[in-house]
Amino acid sequence: MKTNYSKGTSWHDVENLLCQLEKSDQELERILPWFYEHVKCFKQVKEEAVKQVIRKSEYAPIKRDHVIVRQGEVGDCCYIILRGTVSVYAKRTEDSDYLAQDEPGVRTTIVKNHKERSKFGAEVSVLKSGDKFGDLCFYKSNNERNATVIADENLHLLVVDCRVYQVLLADKFLDMKDQLRFMEKSPLFKGYPYDYRVTLLEKMRARRLHYGSAIVRQGDLVKSITIICRGEALLKINPKKLSQQYKLDGDQRPLTVIQKRREILKRGYAAAEEILKRKNVTVATLGICELIGDIEFVLGRSQYHITAVANTEMLVMDMELNELQRLMAKRDGGVSEFLHSTVLCKLSSRADRCTKTGEQKHSILHTRRKNFK
Repeated sequence: MKTNYSKGTSWHDVENLLCQLEKSDQELERILPWFYEHVKCFKQVKEEAVKQVIRKSEYAPIKRDHVIVRQGEVGDCCYIILRGTVSVYAKRTEDSDYLAQDEPGVRTTIVKNHKERSKFGAEVSVLKSGDKFGDLCFYKSNNERNATVIADENLHLLVVDCRVYQVLLADKFLDMKDQLRFMEKSPLFKGYPYDYRVTLLEKMRARRLHYGSAIVRQGDLVKSITIICRGEALLKINPKKLSQQYKLDGDQRPLTVIQKRREILKRGYAAAEEILKRKNVTVATLGICELIGDIEFVLGRSQYHITAVANTEMLVMDMELNELQRLMAKRDGGVSEFLHSTVLCKLSSRADRCTKTGEQKHSILHTRRKNFK
């Protein structure tokens, strides 16, 4: 069991302990709540493993504009951002000069303006407190860094050795292998070079889900697109709730209580069972490489129109909408076309199948006509 979060643990307490050469179990247990609350990759890791990672890792304060890792170099450690932000830059490996070249005898360690940073390639993402970076090199045979990372402000990092990461964060290590295999065959990102796709993983959040777990819920705010890396999901719609989310024409409104009673009297218990089934309609099954939240993103909807439930053990990746928009604005790579064609296909298929749930069919057809003229 994880320790309950404590408001009494401050960053000052954490920093003081990290600076100590020796750290007792009691001292580590006192700051564990802070790490569980602020470090994303520790969320589902056992307490003992987290304590060992902290004990065997090095605390490193870094100055603003410092080049922390460089694309093309061999890496043997990764970094967890405790406080601060960094920018990630990458050049295409197919370019003959994809590695940033320094002047003879001079190695750039500080970059203070955009021009100096631009020689490291395009800005891929911005990472903030709680994120990690540098671990992707562990999965390459040559351990080569995929990108250059530069401090945007004064940083506080935890430097984790490759062997410590692989042993103590084994589940994260295995999940990342699945994510890398997914990125190799993902149709969503096929327009990008493989190394660039791998770099995008830095800004995605991986989640393990058990059978029956909700991935997203109908009516919740859409904050990300979810990509299935492993497993299978069922998509369910509550037509009554859907009618509250989307305005319907008068002749398509849900049945009133009196109308439902009349239906039951007229058609018997078969009608009652049909009405009950309408409360939750399974509309689709999704598998590896398929998306959840793409319809809402393309149509500009702020709420999920479906509930997605894990039908097996699953591994999914969440990409925040602002990160996806940022990616498409900088380098689309065919993402827009893929999303629009996929969404049109989904809506057409579901509308054709909705022969019994009138209000659902009406909503889908109305949305399809409005957005795909």
